[in-house]
Amino acid sequence: MYIKKITQIELDMTKKGICFSPQFITTLLILSIITISVIAFYDILGYFFIGSGTLPLINNHQIHSFNDISRIINNPFRSGFIESGWLYYRPMSTLSFGIDYFVWKLNPFGYHLTDLALHTLTAVLVFFLARILTNGNVLTAWMSAIVFSIHPVAMETLPVIARRHNIMEALFLLISIIIFLKYTFSVLYKKLLLTLSLTFYLLALGSKESGILLLPIIFFSLLLLVQNTSSFKIKLNYIVKRMTPYLITTSVFIAWRSHILKEIGGNTRKQLNPDNVMSIGNSLLFITKDYFIKLFYPFDFLSLSTNAESLPFISIVLICILFVFIIYNYRKIRHCFIGTAENKVILFLLVWMLLPLSGCIYLGNSTSHRCMYSSIIPFSIILSILLFKSIFSLISASKEFRLSGSFKAISLFNNIFLSIITTGIAVSLIVFSPLMKKYGEWQAISNISQTFLYSLTNTLPGLPDDAIIHVYNFPYEVSTYRSKIPHSEEVSGLAGFSIKAWIDLLDPNNKIEVIKEGDIRLENEPKKITLDILKREGNNYDINIKYD
Repeated sequence: MYIKKITQIELDMTKKGICFSPQFITTLLILSIITISVIAFYDILGYFFIGSGTLPLINNHQIHSFNDISRIINNPFRSGFIESGWLYYRPMSTLSFGIDYFVWKLNPFGYHLTDLALHTLTAVLVFFLARILTNGNVLTAWMSAIVFSIHPVAMETLPVIARRHNIMEALFLLISIIIFLKYTFSVLYKKLLLTLSLTFYLLALGSKESGILLLPIIFFSLLLLVQNTSSFKIKLNYIVKRMTPYLITTSVFIAWRSHILKEIGGNTRKQLNPDNVMSIGNSLLFITKDYFIKLFYPFDFLSLSTNAESLPFISIVLICILFVFIIYNYRKIRHCFIGTAENKVILFLLVWMLLPLSGCIYLGNSTSHRCMYSSIIPFSIILSILLFKSIFSLISASKEFRLSGSFKAISLFNNIFLSIITTGIAVSLIVFSPLMKKYGEWQAISNISQTFLYSLTNTLPGLPDDAIIHVYNFPYEVSTYRSKIPHSEEVSGLAGFSIKAWIDLLDPNNKIEVIKEGDIRLENEPKKITLDILKREGNNYDINIKYD
């Protein structure tokens, strides 16, 4: 419907001597996406090195020669940068830190500029993917990119340089999916397109392990989006044939990763008790609830909680409601599988959105905001499709009523209800986005970290080269911001190994040891920070941070 309207507008403009080509319109839309993304996250360019893992990742992955590139590709790293930390192998994201250090040294502006550029490029790719899935509907594609680019969940990732792997994984995953769809539906350059798609899939795997989600995404895209009137067996053979190169690529990467890590690696700790069925049910309910609340970010601040004792009853009630809903809407649900192309696209995106949730359920862990960066891609497209579908259906219904004087009451009610819900969600996301609100806690922890490290730098020349530094009173949060809506949930300050990494970056040959002696909560952001240094026995020095 919308595409026809745009075509008619273009024809009218052509008659009047005004002609905007599709390429010109696309260029304008892309420029608007870039502009909005940059405006929304412009503040992060002024942040210091935030997060416990940022400075250690930079320090451990410096690039001074080509040998360093080989070292980064052939070595894993541990979470927390301690012997008991989980092993990870993310050569692409760690390599990016080395490249940034080679260019920018210890200038945080360059690192944040890289993150902002990657995020903006990812938003543009969301536009192209949505345009493909909606058969050229540029308005829906533009809205999808805007919702993604300013979604508040992104504010949990972009300020922390160490969380770049989430952005890079989503970026490379999108490129691989877009090229795969081109490969599937085109007849030219198929070998080249397949090679490019596999290459970017490898880059996604090398950025973060969750890049492996491309496999089920490809499977469901072939199952739902490819028109095939053949039998299920023939279609299944077609899917297996298309997926074989990706399965081989995955096997090779896993074998290489296992060779590097010498173990499975990553956080594979399961927290569900398989012997307690009720505990599993309650945990699944909590995990699922948290996942969707975080997608609809503003609702996270409503403090939606559930009494643990009432969970079994609530679980039974929800199951009964779901069962009645499925029975009542059986034909509509069945229509999603064999119905229109638009319904199949929505179903495909819904499955994609649920894939990360399946991993959380498998491990029994509620996912964190910063790990949901990829989840907001399908969420943004689904929201935009439903939003414009309901709006244009209402417009059609009003035209029908004016022409015939009648309308379908049930259909009208459904469209009104859907438009209210989708518009409400979209507006709430925009209102709570960094485009409209300032997340001051990030600036506060940035200022504290910068002032402390610069003050420590000035203090180091007066300490012995093998000093043992005990740091007291470093804040883990500024509580004033916790009472504000919105506020970030996962603000991260410096750890002891972060401070040590800063010292190593300044002087690689030092033998200083850093011990962080607990954290404190600050009531308000301090106007002034001073360091009180006290010498103890031997080479031990206490550094007390004082706030004014």
